[in-house]
Amino acid sequence: MLVDVLALTACLQPSSKRFYCHFVSLLALLPRRQEVIVVTTSTVDFFSLELPDGGLLELAADFSKVYRPTRYARRFVEILSEQPLDRCNVLDVGCGSGIIGIFAAMKGATVTCCDLNQYAVECAVSNAARLGLRVAGVVSDGLDEFAKRRDFDLVVCNPPSSPGQVSPEITPRDNGELGRFLLDSVLAGAPRILAPNGRLLTCSNSEQDWSTTEGTLAANWAGYRIVADVDESFNGLAQFPPSQLDAWVRSGVCWLENGEVMHNVRYLFAYR
Repeated sequence: MLVDVLALTACLQPSSKRFYCHFVSLLALLPRRQEVIVVTTSTVDFFSLELPDGGLLELAADFSKVYRPTRYARRFVEILSEQPLDRCNVLDVGCGSGIIGIFAAMKGATVTCCDLNQYAVECAVSNAARLGLRVAGVVSDGLDEFAKRRDFDLVVCNPPSSPGQVSPEITPRDNGELGRFLLDSVLAGAPRILAPNGRLLTCSNSEQDWSTTEGTLAANWAGYRIVADVDESFNGLAQFPPSQLDAWVRSGVCWLENGEVMHNVRYLFAYR
């Protein structure tokens, strides 16, 4: 753990390094079996996700500048843990701090992480380097920077579902009235950058209107397979303000269960 923390300081701006020495001893005492561990400093949060094989994937980021990984990212990791990725060429779209792409790299994939948020791309690359891995980082609005490529075996996208522009610093783009901007961009554009027999792994939430997702899949893909269909609450997801949750409940795309706002999330593979 101490080596990991010291290695991470080399990937950060000088102004951030001074915060780490105060937390080295605390990190060493953290329980190793807890599923998610977060240690907060004045600048950087340490985030650990327990992997399906019992290992830990540890990241660091200033989560005022990039979204904190959520249960959605954990579900993507679980799905990818069952996929053969060795020597696959993988693109992680909307990579955030890099958790999904880095896990693919841990499984032997050649990974490119892209995001419209430059800090997110830098974070993904530095987190991979801290773990002894290499991922390429590209600042891109969706798939714009990859229009001339047709060599990805797998495109992975964990798209935001919040409508409008929730956090201009983290996502400097309006995500549309139904929170579908990135999802629709990837559903329509990914077939054009995939290698033969390439696939897309993504998810669509009930608040994004599943019938619209079905129509876009039918128009752009030979087929798709739902690999997880989950009803779950928004509990712990701070990026969704109460006013938005209330609006979704009133419109019928989400519902109340035991006092919590619930929605449906479908994770799927789409095939060329």
